[in-house]
Amino acid sequence: MALDVRKNAATMPAGEFESFLKACVLLKSQLVPGQTFSLYDQWVAVHGCIMGVKSPGSPSFMNMGHQNIGFLPWHREYVRRFELALQSVVPGVTIPYWPWPMTPEPSVLFSSDRIHPIFFSSMTLQDVGGLFASAGPEVPPAWWPAGFQWRIRPELQVGGAPILRRGSSVDTWPPTPAAITSVENLNSPLPGVNTYWAFWNRLEAGVRTHNAGHNIVGGYMANPVLSPNDPLFWLHHSFIDRVWSRWQANRLAGQPGSKLTSHYPPPTEVSPFNGQLPPVGHRRDDLLWPWVGTTPGYSVNAPDKVQVMLPNFSTVPGRRIRDVLDIANLGAGLGGYRYT
Repeated sequence: MALDVRKNAATMPAGEFESFLKACVLLKSQLVPGQTFSLYDQWVAVHGCIMGVKSPGSPSFMNMGHQNIGFLPWHREYVRRFELALQSVVPGVTIPYWPWPMTPEPSVLFSSDRIHPIFFSSMTLQDVGGLFASAGPEVPPAWWPAGFQWRIRPELQVGGAPILRRGSSVDTWPPTPAAITSVENLNSPLPGVNTYWAFWNRLEAGVRTHNAGHNIVGGYMANPVLSPNDPLFWLHHSFIDRVWSRWQANRLAGQPGSKLTSHYPPPTEVSPFNGQLPPVGHRRDDLLWPWVGTTPGYSVNAPDKVQVMLPNFSTVPGRRIRDVLDIANLGAGLGGYRYT
């Protein structure tokens, strides 16, 4: 089976980028049968709930998608499953990636023809226009659902804001191409410690990487819980996954005979940052919530109105971190993909 291809969002053909936007809009406009929320809203709810998950036998809720080494594999599974949801309404569509080193504005990507301005270094939030304008686009494309407007469901709002806004006074962006290359080639400065520890920490929380990217966009993107309300979220995390996949390829090339599992800490390795084992949900053999199959005993710390939005994954085979290390062969019907 041919691999899906994720492309540079700033240089890919305009028609292909529009297909991505179309798929997002169609998912957002299609209500779950018998409900008032959409198929797109369900994916926002998944991200909202991952912040506090209690596993069977655990005494406390844990963030199973952030702030530890499971950050990258959890988001790989999450973004891929969302991509397949997009393909259910627009066959063949893939999620483009936001090439971080590009100048944010003015640019082709952050224009009214693509993902719309991010109002870089703006002191105040500004409404997002174009397809995501609160009143809908001034000139809707032919495929536009009649009367549809991109609005945030009350259960998924932050501060009562039903519309998309962006803008931040943060100006520590963009990273340089050399800085990204450095991350992709990162080696561990600590002997005897799996290099992935340093790589994950740099990519999630380092200077001008994941966290900073969310913050410079502002608005919903700056909210760690409900950031997928803004479609730019998917481009941001597609690039993060691309950096990880290139780092993985570099590690395999640099250590002939090694396997992808060699470049993720073994379950018994403690963190070089705090001397503790990773929390449940972040270890190589752990299940990835909510793709836990029929395993009982999981619960989430989120409002009931958000929990009710969660898709039903009970028929999906349990997925573990080790299952998502190879983007070319994810298994479980998820196929594979590659990056240009």
